[in-house]
Amino acid sequence: MVAFQYFPQLVWICAVLITTAFGTFANVLLLVTLCVYKPLRQSSSCPLIIHCIAINLYMTAVTVPGSTIPSFLGPNFDLPHNFCRYQVLFSSAYPLIAFSECLLALHRLSAVILPDVFRSISTRKATTVLIVLPWLMTTILNAFPVAEVGFKFIRSKVTGGCAFISTEGSTFHMLLLSIFASHAPTAVMGLSYLVVLVKTSRDLKRRRSSRNLRRRMEISRTLFVSFLWQCMTIYPILFLLAFFGKQFSTNIPLQLGIRWLTHSYSAINPVFFWASSRLFQEGAREVFRCRCWMQLKQHGSVGPQGEPHGEGTNREMSTNAPTRDRSLRY
Repeated sequence: MVAFQYFPQLVWICAVLITTAFGTFANVLLLVTLCVYKPLRQSSSCPLIIHCIAINLYMTAVTVPGSTIPSFLGPNFDLPHNFCRYQVLFSSAYPLIAFSECLLALHRLSAVILPDVFRSISTRKATTVLIVLPWLMTTILNAFPVAEVGFKFIRSKVTGGCAFISTEGSTFHMLLLSIFASHAPTAVMGLSYLVVLVKTSRDLKRRRSSRNLRRRMEISRTLFVSFLWQCMTIYPILFLLAFFGKQFSTNIPLQLGIRWLTHSYSAINPVFFWASSRLFQEGAREVFRCRCWMQLKQHGSVGPQGEPHGEGTNREMSTNAPTRDRSLRY
């Protein structure tokens, strides 16, 4: 009877570990592809995309498997007193990936509507700031549950896992957390990619032969598909908690299924990159064929061939030159 009681947790743990094992390999392949495949390295957003994929790799290799440990041990196993309180420091990749992908979307949006701003934020120093900023924001955000201000992480008596609750019995702080860490970043991403896709589509109608515009459209479309997949993984649990909280709290199989979906974002995300982009498909094939490793040795930095990162971007800022294709490489 006890074994049957914990059977859903066992199935969930196996499903999560299988998914993350696949996701770890897939994200490593995607990361290597971005680093060595020249048509992708030529994108000015490549360092920011690499940063996002690296976070996804950390989530599939460390964060998600680590979250299964309390559930595997069960609610009756005695964990250290402050285990859940400090676990948030290791599971911080969730808001981190949201903030990082939000800045990536804004970076690509600036290239379309604010080329002068794009020039200034595509230098090495500015790119470093765009990479460090999400880590700073996430550190500040995680300081609240660690200090138990507004909300905290506690052990679930049902599943044995760790979960957020409000310290004051109010949903206001949880709503504020959801808005800041989920709703606001996804809203910015969705609006940014829609503007980029519409603007690029119009530009392609005027300049069908532009290779840079076609690459811009393809990469932006891929990132938009990834954004849609992200929404599919984070909003179901927010919707259920907001409107069916009592029913959701008593339905263990539903909880585990939704948690698996949430944990699957980083693991399955590379599939959408390959399914929606010929560039990423060709890049993966080149990695398997080992044809681009020599190019990586010749061009050690991520960026346009033979140029420092900032100079390659600045040289291509003019989007209206009448005699040659000068589209932004992003």
